[in-house]
Amino acid sequence: MTAPGSNRLRADEALARFAHLHDISRGDLPSVATLAKLRCVGGGPPFVKPKTSVVLYEWSAFEAWLLARMTPKASTAADAAARRQPA
Repeated sequence: MTAPGSNRLRADEALARFAHLHDISRGDLPSVATLAKLRCVGGGPPFVKPKTSVVLYEWSAFEAWLLARMTPKASTAADAAARRQPA
């Protein structure tokens, strides 16, 4: 567990904070395993490894990364297709 009030969080803590602050279900967010995979292949949020077995995310960068990749949910396939069309 990271120190209270810290700006660096473990993946599970960062996901829980994001879900709570943005009133989003954890099921609608990437999993801890997905974040681990993205650390290997790239495309995930920036992270630091202060120890070999510890990975921490800077909260502001983590939140910005998640907000940038979130899209509104579509209620129908037509809604989803309409959102993909250029304005």
